[in-house]
Amino acid sequence: MAREMILVLDFGGNQAQLAARMIRNAKVYCQVMPADTPLGVIKEKAPAGIVCVGDSKIDIQDSGIAFNSDIFALCVPILAMGSACRALCLAVGGRLDGVVLNNAIRTLNLPETTLFEGVGGAMRRFARADRMILPKGFSVLCAVDGAVLAMTNDALKCTGVQFAPETNDIDSQHLLSNFALHVCRCSPKWTMRVFLEDTISQIREKVGSKKAFMLLSGGIDTSVCAMLMHRAIGDRLHCVFIDNGVLRINEADDVDRLFNDILGVKIQRVDAGERFMTALSGIASPERKRAVFNQMTLNVLKEELEKVNEPCFAVKGTIYTDVLERTPSTTVDKLTGFEGVIEPLAELFKDEVRALGEMLGIPSNVVYRQPFPQMGLIKRCVGEVNQEKIDILGKADSIVRQEIESAGVLRGTYQCFAVISDTKTTCIVDDMVASGYMIAVRAVNIVEQNHAVAARLPYELIERIVERITKEIPGVSRVVYDMTGKPSATVEWE
Repeated sequence: MAREMILVLDFGGNQAQLAARMIRNAKVYCQVMPADTPLGVIKEKAPAGIVCVGDSKIDIQDSGIAFNSDIFALCVPILAMGSACRALCLAVGGRLDGVVLNNAIRTLNLPETTLFEGVGGAMRRFARADRMILPKGFSVLCAVDGAVLAMTNDALKCTGVQFAPETNDIDSQHLLSNFALHVCRCSPKWTMRVFLEDTISQIREKVGSKKAFMLLSGGIDTSVCAMLMHRAIGDRLHCVFIDNGVLRINEADDVDRLFNDILGVKIQRVDAGERFMTALSGIASPERKRAVFNQMTLNVLKEELEKVNEPCFAVKGTIYTDVLERTPSTTVDKLTGFEGVIEPLAELFKDEVRALGEMLGIPSNVVYRQPFPQMGLIKRCVGEVNQEKIDILGKADSIVRQEIESAGVLRGTYQCFAVISDTKTTCIVDDMVASGYMIAVRAVNIVEQNHAVAARLPYELIERIVERITKEIPGVSRVVYDMTGKPSATVEWE
């Protein structure tokens, strides 16, 4: 039986992904596609309803993104939010007559309809709202300061609002839940339990009696992927974990113990630290470091794949955000000779991956672990790579994480880590003047897509981190705290 679904059409910004996650919170499946998706493709999806959404601040007339009025022929409910509401107005013969609200907060008196139940009287922030001149057939649901902020057309089964979902937005969650469950009459059947059962069946049917091959990084995505594949095909999964010598302290042993001893998933650990460090030694260019690291990873995977010596499928830990953001291909993509590719998590957002991980019995410290770069500590070793810097960085990074966790603020911090560079500064060692490396402590929180701020760690916590690093790690002269946000800086230094 076909799965009920809501289609989200993306008119720009990150609001489409936010809307999709809110719809899935209502236990209704949805997919995100570009606003210019042809009608034929949309028909094949057979959506129960369509949400068109774009960042409120987008000038839709300058964006080049148009509302496809052909979708009215599907005769399904349509909700247009943010800039997509203005695009809808233009598509049906209306006009836009200048900006009325700009970064303004207004209280909306919305009608008590099925769609707006629980949303009436909401206070909203408007990055932008235009004066819309509505065509015949549309009625005003809410207007403030001369701007139509909500409109509807019963014959076309569409409603538009000039606000878009925001992070932790309760009102938009109510609105989208109402749309999916009560306007489109979808059943709340999208759960991780259903996904788990369906995906295991699909994997078994596809793999048959053959084997599967995957690279385990130890991060949340590949860990959940490995557990799911093991649940489906057992020891016919050939799972490779590379100890490349640039992981966090004790991480290789922790991953080995977790999977082989606790979770019962047989993984092949390859100790290749010396090989990686020999190849990377002395390289300072970030692009060159990345190229060498990827080539070394590919070499190890080729060797391990040859050991399988029979037909197998390639497994990738791709998640839905990777699909939507067109994340670059992985090292596994460069291997050849597979029967096919399996991406069992490609429909899931990160929060859904975490929920599935808990269901599969993965410990919470793994499920909720912070992002860690594919290149490991190399990514945080600015300038030339050598064993001395990697050893110092590993110890400093461990202290940063230990202290932030002990202070009870680790779960509330998106990322925290240490960085080392080639910069050396003067210090005092045993009453003698010397020089040592500078360590930078980085802790950030993500506000929204492409926007991060430095975490406001307690001053006493920063003092403890500085004291421990300078006293416990020989070769470090001083510690600084990086307060730069994104933009203008990136989260990682390289």
